[in-house]
Amino acid sequence: MASNSRSPSEADRSAGYGPVAAQFDQVIPNFLAFFADGAAPAPKAVIDAVMTVLALPTGTRPLRIPIGPRGVEEINRASAQAQTAMLERLGLTGLLQRPAQTP
Repeated sequence: MASNSRSPSEADRSAGYGPVAAQFDQVIPNFLAFFADGAAPAPKAVIDAVMTVLALPTGTRPLRIPIGPRGVEEINRASAQAQTAMLERLGLTGLLQRPAQTP
């Protein structure tokens, strides 16, 4: 990701962002530092999570499984709340119901 990141072709355009512009330059270094301290999830953790979910009976599988470091659970919780609220407003809460298990 870091080796493929790009900067705007019009460098002076970032001046319009004021003090926030300097934060853009820190995104990649901060992202790399986030995982540099050993917090990166092991690829096998994804496989293990998939296998765990597949082993659960139909109708009991969770919509989200947190895999990864710091904050994933909070992000998933917030996403689930926002998704539920949106589906309620659209009258589509049936999409949140798990299908009945068939024999």
